Amino acid sequence: MDSIREKIILVCGNNKDLAANKDILEPLYEVFPASSTSGLFKTLEATIPDLILLDVDMMGLDGYKALKKLKADAHLADIPIILIAAKDDSFGEDEGLSLGAADYMTKPFSAQLLLKRVENHLIIARKNKATVEKEDDAKPCILAVDDAPDILKSIFFELRGDYTVFTLPKPEMMEDLLQKITPDLFLLDYNMPVLNGFDLIPIIRSFQKHKHTPVIFLTSEGTVDNVSVAIALGACDFIVKPFNPDILREKIAKHIAGG
Repeated sequence: MDSIREKIILVCGNNKDLAANKDILEPLYEVFPASSTSGLFKTLEATIPDLILLDVDMMGLDGYKALKKLKADAHLADIPIILIAAKDDSFGEDEGLSLGAADYMTKPFSAQLLLKRVENHLIIARKNKATVEKEDDAKPCILAVDDAPDILKSIFFELRGDYTVFTLPKPEMMEDLLQKITPDLFLLDYNMPVLNGFDLIPIIRSFQKHKHTPVIFLTSEGTVDNVSVAIALGACDFIVKPFNPDILREKIAKHIAGG
């Protein structure tokens, strides 16, 4: 499960170009095609890509507006985005790069050029990720999963001084995220739509590196039955919401230390 191909979301409003570029990329990468920017954001609800190829000439929300929206989202901002335009436009290129695009390509282009640009930016992204991990390697990593933004915000601000904190409001994206980060402890909300905390534990344990990573449940329903099920599935502890910050820090420190 850990050795998978890098993921690329390919967004193009022209079906012929979409199919052609998909054929170029698919032998080397896992490609998720989208024919609109709305399709892009729908795909992002279930998949965190390593790179996005984004056509700027789209109906509705165009590529520049989609790029701005992507860069405003903390969970998506670091994904490299290559803009693709139908004509050479220095103003459009300047705008795209100023908004945070990694690159700008003008059609038509060769298959070799597309593959080289993609490869180059994936290499840069890997190096950037390795640098961040190296800078943060003195801090244990926490992944908090909860569909309540206020809870995630509270956890982030309570823990960020002592830990590298990742927050995930969409539990269905857990498996993809675990291809990219290696938490030292999980905080899982018990009651969430689509996938609840109980559903996430088997996904976590399916990764060899997380067979024994501590899992703490966050729950407003700390009943004996719920706690028993959580422990049976491999959780090591639970915290009742609304949580006491001191108890949160104390339990995390205990279980990261192996207590």
